[in-house]
Amino acid sequence: MTKPSSALILSDAFLCSFIWSGCGYYAFSLFVNPLQGSFGWERSAVMAALTIASVLSGLLSPLAGTIVHRWGAKNVIVIGALVFGAGMFGLSTINSLVEFYLYSALMGVGMTGIGPIPASTIVTQHFHERRGHAIGIMAAGIGLGGLILSPLIGGLLIPSFGWRASYIILAAFSVLALIPVTLLALRSKETPAVPAGEPELQPHVSLSGFTLRQSLSTPAFWLIMAVVFLLQVSQAGAIQNQVPYMNDLGYPVALASLCLGIIGLMSAVGKYVFGWLCDRIRANHASVVGMALQISGILLLINLTPASPGSMAITYALVLGFGTGSWLPTMSMMVSENFGAREYARIFGAVSLSQALGNGLGPLLTSMVFDFTGDYKIAFFCLLALYVISAPAALSIKKIYAVPDAKTR
Repeated sequence: MTKPSSALILSDAFLCSFIWSGCGYYAFSLFVNPLQGSFGWERSAVMAALTIASVLSGLLSPLAGTIVHRWGAKNVIVIGALVFGAGMFGLSTINSLVEFYLYSALMGVGMTGIGPIPASTIVTQHFHERRGHAIGIMAAGIGLGGLILSPLIGGLLIPSFGWRASYIILAAFSVLALIPVTLLALRSKETPAVPAGEPELQPHVSLSGFTLRQSLSTPAFWLIMAVVFLLQVSQAGAIQNQVPYMNDLGYPVALASLCLGIIGLMSAVGKYVFGWLCDRIRANHASVVGMALQISGILLLINLTPASPGSMAITYALVLGFGTGSWLPTMSMMVSENFGAREYARIFGAVSLSQALGNGLGPLLTSMVFDFTGDYKIAFFCLLALYVISAPAALSIKKIYAVPDAKTR
């Protein structure tokens, strides 16, 4: 049997990121107002569903990393796609808040199986030279998922077919797109050949580095966990509350959806650029660059008023989107450059616990502050304060191991 090409394997990892992001993460906020309109739920009650999905996904992440490490990514992705699709389909049938939470939880379980854990493991195990470059391409799928699907969902599917039918369409797309590509790309357990003309994407021969147990005993591991958690609280809190915040200011839904799509576009660009940057400077330093951009974006968001021109909202989306593009490349490379590829899936799965918890708690805490104060700006200033903690923590991460299969410095 012909070995799958590196390009096909990278395409599968990219598609995982695209669906995980576009059908899961970015799509969520577009359903907030329709659900409020149908059921009259408080905004924080709706946002709690994302918290449930993300926290459950986070709790399962270490287990998912272990399963990927032992049995490979293919089965995890296929099962994850089926569970994710089932959760999305279930959301189309809800009539109560309890049902909304249950099916959101099921969706969260599926997202664990199709998200960054298996996708980044595929890339880390198959690419040696310019691994950051390959990670950047894979991670760009997250931004492009937001860019392409957010305007499609918010501007076409929900207005034309309603939120129930939109959930069904997204469920079908997720399953029918991801499973065939995964089965084709990962049909062989052999190391793939490198396509002609792409000598920089070299498959590695051996895996070396720390075990999960060894990594847990290092300060670097816990600093990475803290940095990832704080960053996710801030950026998820801003992004997921952006649409209702802009709606409250009087901006049309079309502009709010466009800004979400622009964030997706710039996140894709940012992920590629930050992947490239991580091949040239340490990943924790690249993470701080991303933080500076995110701070600038949130400051622009805070200064929006009903009288602000639409161009200011678009500028906010451009800056914040580019900055948020840093999270996955720097997170993945901080793991691989400090601990190696030997047990990358298990270590990355453990770190993903903090990523998922931050991703879930950020939107909920932000909306709770809004419900309590009636002012999103107070909540956004709280998000900014977290960068004061996370930036020094990132800079204090010391490289503890010269990993042979990672890039050299």
